[in-house]
Amino acid sequence: MTANKIGAVVLAAALIVGAVFLRQAITADDDNGGGTTDPSGPTTSRPAGSGGYQLICSTEFADICNALDASDVDVTIEPAGDTLAELAGETAVFPDAWLTLEPFPEMLVETRQRPAGLSTDVQSTVIAATEPAIAVKPQLATPIEDLCEQPIWACLGGEVGSTWDSLGVDFGGTVKLGLRDPSSEASGLLHFATALTEYFPDQPLDDSPWLAADTNFSAWKRSLSSNVFTGYLTGQAPLNLLATRQQTNVAAITTAEARVAPNATGFAQIDATPGIPFNAVLATFDGADDSVRADLEAALAEAGWDPPSGEAFPATATTFIAIRALWRQ
Repeated sequence: MTANKIGAVVLAAALIVGAVFLRQAITADDDNGGGTTDPSGPTTSRPAGSGGYQLICSTEFADICNALDASDVDVTIEPAGDTLAELAGETAVFPDAWLTLEPFPEMLVETRQRPAGLSTDVQSTVIAATEPAIAVKPQLATPIEDLCEQPIWACLGGEVGSTWDSLGVDFGGTVKLGLRDPSSEASGLLHFATALTEYFPDQPLDDSPWLAADTNFSAWKRSLSSNVFTGYLTGQAPLNLLATRQQTNVAAITTAEARVAPNATGFAQIDATPGIPFNAVLATFDGADDSVRADLEAALAEAGWDPPSGEAFPATATTFIAIRALWRQ
């Protein structure tokens, strides 16, 4: 059998296994509903306040939630994947509210409903929005613009770990991409989904286009997931690491982060289009009130977020469960 035929057989087998794996993920995600914890977002809590209102905040909103009045609100900061795992089981103890990114509350509903048939009394409201973007070292902006005829994720995603010299870019070292872990962090998952929309620009994410993709996609995804830097041991966001340290020279960010960054001269921004919107969503459980909403909206606006657009989210929670599983493959 020739090498080409062997490669074709291997690819076909991989696609079949991948399809089965993703179908299982769509119906059940994982048995425990979660993933591994990213060291960037260890579970933390403030000292308990007297108000007793329990608010869980995804890692991306740590500063915003910790600024709330501690006498009124007890805050826990943790990765969205951890919250998803904790609230997925039959004996879950729900907080009053969860501040995270869309569609994580809907993913929780799906994870609890299938296959266990558990109901979830949750009301979700989008309270702010921003857009994904890419930040690069300033001296890389023009060379990347010259290099990339296709959207930035589709162009650079498969080159993470490659030398800049091999890409014809006069910049030392390798392509180092900073990204919060998509298996555990809400923003990381939305950035990965944005990367998929750029790789498959003519196919809706709900159609799971990666299932029928060729070896080029497999190589692109393997390069991205194997070489991306997700180990934020210092707790710093990718943008901070890009500007102050050497672990990254490309970073997945949002336009809100870029607006308020104190080190704006330390990076250049490249839009990620078409991108998945980053919608901050406040989910309340079991009839709890949303008394923290006004304070959170004000804090998000101060942190560079825009009011919600009112547009429908472009993909289902089921699809995002599958995208999360795809990253883990």
